[in-house]
Amino acid sequence: MMAKYGKYSKPFQLIILLLTVATLAGCNGCSKNKAVVADKQALDAAQKMDFKVKIRRFDQELFLSDSLNPAVGFEKLAKNYPAFWPVYVENIIEAGKPGEQQTIKNLTDFVSNPYIREMHRECEKHYHDFTPYATQLDAAFKLYKYYFPEAVIPELVTMVSAFNYAHPVMDSVMGIGLDFYLGESYAPYKASNINFPEYIVRRMRKEYLVTNTMRYFLLSEYGPVPGSQKFIDHIIQEGKVLYAIDAVLPDVPDTIKMGYTAEQLQWCYDNEVQMWAHYVQKKMLYSTDMMLYQRYINEAPFTSAPDVPQESAPRIGIWTGWQIVRKYMKENPKVTLKELMAETDFQKILTKSKYKPR
Repeated sequence: MMAKYGKYSKPFQLIILLLTVATLAGCNGCSKNKAVVADKQALDAAQKMDFKVKIRRFDQELFLSDSLNPAVGFEKLAKNYPAFWPVYVENIIEAGKPGEQQTIKNLTDFVSNPYIREMHRECEKHYHDFTPYATQLDAAFKLYKYYFPEAVIPELVTMVSAFNYAHPVMDSVMGIGLDFYLGESYAPYKASNINFPEYIVRRMRKEYLVTNTMRYFLLSEYGPVPGSQKFIDHIIQEGKVLYAIDAVLPDVPDTIKMGYTAEQLQWCYDNEVQMWAHYVQKKMLYSTDMMLYQRYINEAPFTSAPDVPQESAPRIGIWTGWQIVRKYMKENPKVTLKELMAETDFQKILTKSKYKPR
């Protein structure tokens, strides 16, 4: 099964309305940056859990494959990564159908390409020791297993995708494109044939790797609900995913979860009342007109919508959905995370949240 989320194209275009690690980043004084209180019972239970997420360094193995007889090296990778290899070859780097002679040539050209090799070297410089990120991912997935005991956790595979996919999610495997987390100063991000927007490059740092991995995983599990096209449905569903990130990454700042600067997050808190009044006055909450409300949920440097100032944060609709879900869970403490994620009655969540900022 091909990836559900996480595709980037060249030139840049987001296919999914998101971007999404750790405790490494702060908010530089944002007063409400840390809005989550960790569930001590969940943390204690997760630490005692007999579970460990499997993480494999496909990126290292690929570039160490037999250069004298690359076909043999590729065959070994195909056997070692039976679920991931065909997707990586055919869909992620688009080298052709696995096993074909032309595909072998294309793969050989790929791993020997000087630009790709430089990208791999940069990944090695940052991530040769993946232990800090593996530790954080393991802790996050243990918490997820605590809340969802029957969940099947995918094997995590690090890769170099040449800016094609950041986090492809398959049935049993999830990729982590290390080339998307090489830091703001990595020159190829701003090359004329790539040219990622500045507001995206700002987040292409190691601090986002773990949170984005969990976000894409959660979106693959709890993506858009079929038939739910109202603005309120969309933002609450996104808010549920962000609340789940609260649960599995309680120490991560809200700035990282939303991809905001400290100033953008503070703007949302300072203007929460005005935002809600804006949605109501514009009759947006129950609108099914995607063209009307997409500016409130799309990636952008700010929310470019009528009567919303340019100094606004981007995706303010999704931030609002998150606050609705947080309020719902606070008002209904007996609701479990599992029950929340299964709930598709978005009006029920809104009503029972008693959300009315003032």
